[in-house]
Amino acid sequence: MHFTLADFKQYTRGVARVATDNDGKFYLKRMTADLETFYSYSEVALARAKSMAGVRICFNSDAEQLKLKIKYGTPVRNFFKLHCYIDDQLQTDGPDEFQAEAEICFTAPGNKTQRFELHLPHCCEVTIAELELVDATTISPAPEQSKTWLLIGDSITQGMTATGTIHTFSTLTARKLDLNQHNIAVGGAVLASELSQLGKEIDCDLITIAFGTNDFNSSRNLQEFQQSTVELLAELTKRDNCKIALITTIPWPERSTSNDLGLHIEAYRDALRQTTAKFPTVTLIEGSELIPEDATLFVDNIHPNNQGMQVYANNLSKELSKLL
Repeated sequence: MHFTLADFKQYTRGVARVATDNDGKFYLKRMTADLETFYSYSEVALARAKSMAGVRICFNSDAEQLKLKIKYGTPVRNFFKLHCYIDDQLQTDGPDEFQAEAEICFTAPGNKTQRFELHLPHCCEVTIAELELVDATTISPAPEQSKTWLLIGDSITQGMTATGTIHTFSTLTARKLDLNQHNIAVGGAVLASELSQLGKEIDCDLITIAFGTNDFNSSRNLQEFQQSTVELLAELTKRDNCKIALITTIPWPERSTSNDLGLHIEAYRDALRQTTAKFPTVTLIEGSELIPEDATLFVDNIHPNNQGMQVYANNLSKELSKLL
C-alpha cells in the first residue's frame, strides 16, 4: 500500500500545506505560503522555515513495515534521523551525516493493527518520494488530539540544538499533554507583529509566544520591540476560544554584559512583562522558571541541550496544563 496525496493530507499533522512537485515527490509544509514568503529574506532563514519541526504522519495500520524514500534539502543542523513510535515503542532510522537521498524502514512488532507516529527531521527539509506500508490490509486515521498548540518563536522553540525532534521541548510537551503541535518557530527570528496575520489560517486552541534572545543580541530598539509585542498580542487575542501564553526570554548563562544599546537581557524581559500586563487574557510564563541558569543544560549557553529541553518541557507542561 503506497501513500497518495490524499493520504498525506489526511494523516499528516503539524502542517499548513501538502503538495507534490513535478517529479511526484511530496512536500509537507508547516508554514503557510505567506509565512514562507515572510522568511525568505535570506537563504538561511528560508531553509529554517522549510525544516520539518513538529511535522508528523499519524495513522493506524496492520502494516508489517513502514518504508520511505526521501530526499533531504538544505540542512540547518546536522540531525537527519527520523523517529517512529509504533504503539509508543520508539524506533529510529536515518543517516548520521548529510546525504541527498535515503531509504528509511521501520518494522512493526507483532501482527496487529497499531498506531504509527512518524516524526520527520526538525532541522532539515525533507521531500518524500515514496511512502509504503508493507503488507498492509488496513489504514485509518489515528485518533485526533482534542486541542492544537501553535508555537511561535525562534531557534529555541524550533529546537535546533536538540539532537532529534523527539528531544525538543515542543515534542516532549505535546506528547505529555496529548496536544497536536503546530510549530512555526524559525531559528534567528525576532518578535514580529506580522506573525499574527501570516499564521491566521492555522486553527488552534492554544498559542505560546517565545522571543527575546535575538532581539537583545541584535540590539533591537526596546520601544520597537515593545510595540511589536503589543500589535502581536492585540491581533492574537481576537481569536475565539484560544488561550495565549507569552514566555519571557530564558536565561543566557554566563552572559552578564549589555548589548550595543547598553541594555541587558532583563530589559527585554521587562518589556514583555509590561506589555502582557495590558492583556488580561494572556498568561505570562517566566522563562527563568522553565529552565534554570545552569550552563550544563545548554549547548552554547543560549540553546538548551537535550537535558535542558527535558527540564524545559517538564516545567512548561505544568504551566500549560493550567490553561487546558
